[in-house]
Amino acid sequence: MKEWVEPINKIAREELRKSDDNDDSHGFGHLCRVSDLAVKFAKSEGANELVVFAAGMLHDIISLPKNHPQSHTSSKLAANRAEELLVDLSFPKELIPEVCHAIHAHSFSAKVIPESIEAKCVQDADRMEALGAFGLMRVFYCCGKYGTEILDDNDPLAKNRSLDDKRFSLDHFEKKLLTLYETMQTGSGREVAFSLSEFLKEYRQKLVVDHSEGNLSSARFKIARVYITAGEMERSLFHATDSLGDNGRQLNPSEYALDSFLHDDDPYIRKFIDQFTFEVNGYE
Repeated sequence: MKEWVEPINKIAREELRKSDDNDDSHGFGHLCRVSDLAVKFAKSEGANELVVFAAGMLHDIISLPKNHPQSHTSSKLAANRAEELLVDLSFPKELIPEVCHAIHAHSFSAKVIPESIEAKCVQDADRMEALGAFGLMRVFYCCGKYGTEILDDNDPLAKNRSLDDKRFSLDHFEKKLLTLYETMQTGSGREVAFSLSEFLKEYRQKLVVDHSEGNLSSARFKIARVYITAGEMERSLFHATDSLGDNGRQLNPSEYALDSFLHDDDPYIRKFIDQFTFEVNGYE
């Protein structure tokens, strides 16, 4: 597999650079993390690591905006483009259909059943980033990018109305995020996804309590607002190579949203940072 890492990374970067549709929550860092985790799952599940690596790196090379009427076709478009790129690279022909199926099947909205263990590994790895601290970052980044509200002031948990995550970000927890654990296809994925789902459930519960008590300056609301602003301003979720500022870089909250929290002593903010650290270090 080593011989394919460099060329596949290169074409992934090039495709993202050419596209106007990708945001920071689906950028090169996301591709690398999904690919690395999918390969880890592949080792545990006995899957073909090269197929999983290639699919992970190319799964979001086309990612239409969430509010695009054809956003559900993104994974099919990405699979078609990946096929062209892999043929040009002289990638093993017999593996290309497997890579393309894994790319097509990774999407929640495409509703394609993963038929291979490789596709299951990639789907599980991608869904991990919709959970936990990554999930919070992404849902509120999209809230800012697409102009939705944090929650419904009158009925935040949608007890007396239909869920509408195109209007209220908190509805996305119930409509999608908290359903993902049950969709995990591999034992490796289920093991980690449970704890990530519990983190999201606790956040949602405490955010609703904050709202009911009028505590709109709470740590939960601060996290939401920082990432909403990141989405509005198209800032990065976090620094790509030194996310926690451990290597001496100067923190820059105006460019990297996570930097806003790195010197914050609030207990919940520290818990959020600890959760993020666990995830960015490969769930270890």
